[in-house]
Amino acid sequence: MYTRSQEEWRKLFARQAASGLPARHFCHQHNICPKYFSVRKKQLAWSAPATLPSAFVPIVVAKKSQASAAHAIATPLPALVLHHNACACHFESLPDSEWLAHFLRVLT
Repeated sequence: MYTRSQEEWRKLFARQAASGLPARHFCHQHNICPKYFSVRKKQLAWSAPATLPSAFVPIVVAKKSQASAAHAIATPLPALVLHHNACACHFESLPDSEWLAHFLRVLT
């Protein structure tokens, strides 16, 4: 049985994320047990979360003109919008951070 280092696991996680494939399909293609892949990903995420690739997209805030600012006041916007593939989840208020973290883990 081959034993991978933490660095090799992290590279695999990055390759899986970059591939766009669900973990199950990626594991099948690379002859890796999907359950063990998931366990190792969670273990390493807890040990060093900053080293794992992030699925988050940076937010760019543009300056609003006075006209658009007036429109924003008249039209309430959701507090949070999450886009994943062709879906969008609109939250009128921010959800609990633990629930949101779990929800995002399930999506990846």
